[in-house]
Amino acid sequence: MRIWRQRKALILFGIICIAVAASVTACGGEARVPAPGAFSVRDGRVFRDGTALECEVHTVPAGIDNGIAFWSVVGSETSDAVKEEETGVLFFGPAGAATGFIPLESESEYQDLIWSPDGGRCVLATGGARPDVFFTPYGEGMEKGKELSGLNGSIAWADPHRFVYTRIDDVREGAFSPGRSYGFKFSAVLYDATTASETVLKKATDTRNYIFLSLSGDRVTIMENSVKSVKDWSKEKKIVERELSVPIPAAR
Repeated sequence: MRIWRQRKALILFGIICIAVAASVTACGGEARVPAPGAFSVRDGRVFRDGTALECEVHTVPAGIDNGIAFWSVVGSETSDAVKEEETGVLFFGPAGAATGFIPLESESEYQDLIWSPDGGRCVLATGGARPDVFFTPYGEGMEKGKELSGLNGSIAWADPHRFVYTRIDDVREGAFSPGRSYGFKFSAVLYDATTASETVLKKATDTRNYIFLSLSGDRVTIMENSVKSVKDWSKEKKIVERELSVPIPAAR
């Protein structure tokens, strides 16, 4: 049974490569042709045709048994051994062989990869130095989900199919944000990856922001930031914070 689960997972993540390449073509871009066979993991390092690469090797969280043991982000910007079309996220099996690939324009796009509790799904966070990123879910099947605009680091799986994240609804011009002349409208949202649907737990208003902090059982902790007047967003001392606890709706 364990061998079958591992084989199923390897097949699943192999489909990622095909699905992602197809989606690039459908959007009018040039399809990338990944070459995971050239890569492997050995002794905690990634190799391409025998050449060791300077990149971090991430280990799949304990308790997840999906046939994937490691993942790493490689790119041509940091290694001459990597071709431009090979830039992206590589997945490796327990024996170290590459089993899947998600292409990226640049390795600096990568921010995080968040696995669902059973390892059947994941969310790829991409962006730059700004606090706003894109969360892209990859589900069983394994088609690429839609990109969701959110706050970097403010995301967690509630169960194998749903995750909570801080959604960026809009920009607040003139609002306080360290080093910037604008802020964001934040809402706390529950996203169902099976139906690509959202349930808003707390929605931003002109005078309130809601930022997801943590999960505990069937409750979500959310930070509410509020001001008395819209013009007060530009004054940090006028922003009032308080934590809220709201229930997670039952799965449909």
